[in-house]
Amino acid sequence: GNAEFTDVGSLYYDRGYLAQVTKEENVVAGDSIDLTIRVQEGKQHFFRYIDVKGNTKTKDFVLRRELFTRPGDPFSRSAVVRSLRQLAQLNYFNQEKLQFPEITYVPDATDVDVTYNVEEKSSDTFNASIGYGGTIGLTGSIGVSLNNFDIKDPLHGGGGEVLSVSAELGASQYRTVSLTFSEPWLNQRPTSLGVSIYTTHSAYIYTADRTGMAVSLGRRLRWPDDFFRIDWTFSASHSNILNGGGIYTTGIHDETSIQQSISRSSTDNPVFPTIGSEFSFLTRIAYLPIASIAPNQPANYFKNNFSMKFFTPLASINGQTKFVLMTSADVGQLGGVGNTPYVTPTELFVMGGSGFATGIYSIPL
Repeated sequence: GNAEFTDVGSLYYDRGYLAQVTKEENVVAGDSIDLTIRVQEGKQHFFRYIDVKGNTKTKDFVLRRELFTRPGDPFSRSAVVRSLRQLAQLNYFNQEKLQFPEITYVPDATDVDVTYNVEEKSSDTFNASIGYGGTIGLTGSIGVSLNNFDIKDPLHGGGGEVLSVSAELGASQYRTVSLTFSEPWLNQRPTSLGVSIYTTHSAYIYTADRTGMAVSLGRRLRWPDDFFRIDWTFSASHSNILNGGGIYTTGIHDETSIQQSISRSSTDNPVFPTIGSEFSFLTRIAYLPIASIAPNQPANYFKNNFSMKFFTPLASINGQTKFVLMTSADVGQLGGVGNTPYVTPTELFVMGGSGFATGIYSIPL
């Protein structure tokens, strides 16, 4: 077999035929070989029971909606492998324990039972920090992210939703508070819905007060393949610039924008990918032509950005890929729109970066 599942055996396995494929090589006169491939096709097999064991927190429906193996469908090895990838992408389980599932063939029948064995790990995060800087003074931050939240059962969780709250304080010069909630499967369909709100005060370099919110809606696509998804985000913000610091113009700055992104991700892990690729194309337009809504300087601009990443395994230790080469590229376009174009300084492209980010990408041993 091969990793792309294009070998003869895989072509049968992905259509429900548990074929026995053997080859015969016979040397003939000269420098030639006669190659004979013998296939015992057998009967077509179908998935019967699909079971998941070991999920002590995550609810069954959260896992089953991610699986590509469904009762009644013809047996498919690539569907099993894809299901394992989806479970890994959730980041709820111990990656090392997430192995190929148990395959049980029902005697005297054409049915196949599949059992996925998982081991829960903590996916929620809590962070707190405190520091001191000569310019800002005493700073601190605190935040909690419940990455497997359930709004219907908040004490137990396991519903696959995300709820995060964070706050950062820097004496009287900086403070920000944000709240984010997202539902990845709205009404048990591959449609995501997210809402976030934030408020920020900054008195470092420039002095500004900002409040804003964003609503996002996304959908996993079936074409060109089911690795693609499309997302839309509507956002609005209100900024009161008290001192521009040579970066902003003082006064009120309002922004209303709509953004669309088309992305494709075929990586095997959301945190430390070892194989696959990521592509995304983002386009955003911000426009507020009505002076009564934004009496001073509304944001009027467009922004396009295309990025791609490729992950190539370099070395393995004890059968686990530990060193990966990540190559990436970004292309962007930015410009003003309307009679009063204005690009928010935070949206400007900045030269620079770390060369190491496009070199060796390492995973903790």
